[in-house]
Amino acid sequence: MPGPAALLVGVDAGGSKTRVVVTAGDLHPLARAEGGPANAATSGPEEAAVRLEEQVRRLLAQASGGQAAAPRLLACGVAGTGRQEIRQALEEHLARTFQPAALLVTSDAEAALAGVDADPERRFAVVLIAGTGSIACGRGAGGELVRAGGHGWLIGDEGSASWIGRRALSAVLRDEDGSGPRTALSGLARALAGLGPAGDLEPVLRAAGESPARLARFFPLVLEAAGAGDAVARRLLREAAAALARLASAVIERLDAPPGQVQVALAGGVLAAGPQVAGPAARLLLLDRPDARIEPAKYPPEIGVMRLALARAGALPT
Repeated sequence: MPGPAALLVGVDAGGSKTRVVVTAGDLHPLARAEGGPANAATSGPEEAAVRLEEQVRRLLAQASGGQAAAPRLLACGVAGTGRQEIRQALEEHLARTFQPAALLVTSDAEAALAGVDADPERRFAVVLIAGTGSIACGRGAGGELVRAGGHGWLIGDEGSASWIGRRALSAVLRDEDGSGPRTALSGLARALAGLGPAGDLEPVLRAAGESPARLARFFPLVLEAAGAGDAVARRLLREAAAALARLASAVIERLDAPPGQVQVALAGGVLAAGPQVAGPAARLLLLDRPDARIEPAKYPPEIGVMRLALARAGALPT
């Protein structure tokens, strides 16, 4: 078993869950774990750091036979680190805990992008992510990052689980007060809240609207209702697919890639949940950009971010 100094750690931290992997130098996984959310913008960099530290330490001990020491590399893709001051604060917290490990902290979008292709910094690669939030991210000819979306649940995150959930709650309230069409989402929301037909649903929905994670809990209800033929739920999913396709198209347009050179990967819980969103989003994107190649990512984000860190250090294993 490798000693702690030979271990590498990759982290993919989002608005709903965090995935951590510990590998040897050849990036062969030795241990994996999944925990709760660690969005550095919504929870703050200090709290996000504490959550990450706990998960990383626990997995390191598992992978190294109970020994406690800093790994050789800690590479983290963390939601909410688009703002430099948040990323720097998180870096400082993690550096104090895991020194002298080499440290990379970047966004969860760049981590996912690094996993699209065998070359973690390949030009004209694009990733479209729809989980609790949403964003499209790509790398241009000069290595620059180009993004669309990712503006947060209050003013953006189009097509994400929280965006769909917010619209589902609105549809339920309009059904309840008679100002909108009837929808099976009302009964499903009542069942989720443990309320009967006469229960007051509005306070429950108001509380759900206070955070993106709570809103995202209603996304599976929309999938269920749409699968049963509910017209309102189906419309919500069509709108989400169209919004996501627009994000990816906007990034591709700004990359100014030669025809046939763009590879697009779909990522995140909304797009992985089945064909109801991913299928229409892919079709709409190809209508706008028929030269794009939509293919699965080669590596998960927690491996992609480690490959990115190693490539920048000139130590990427072949």
